[in-house]
Amino acid sequence: MQIAQPWMKFGTDAGGMDPETARGLTHPRAYGTFTRILGKYVREEGETTLEEAVRKMSSAVATRLHIKNRGLLKEGFFADIVIFDPSLYLIIPHMRSRTRFQLVCTTS
Repeated sequence: MQIAQPWMKFGTDAGGMDPETARGLTHPRAYGTFTRILGKYVREEGETTLEEAVRKMSSAVATRLHIKNRGLLKEGFFADIVIFDPSLYLIIPHMRSRTRFQLVCTTS
């Protein structure tokens, strides 16, 4: 499968929008691209590892697009850190549920 190819990268051209403002006009890929990759192709089908999928969503894309100081947890780089439970990703199945998502935030 193409997903396992070392040169493959993951991204989407759909921007995330506030569901209230979007009024249902968003495409499922706006929220579902990465959860589908992680849920279906990593967890369920084992087409690639979690580590490799995260690399293909972050540093591989930043490198390919020549985006400097992004994509790695490295001193001097800009970073957003996401902590998640790999057993909980959801796959958004169709157009009707395209803006259903859950945000879990904890602080210590």
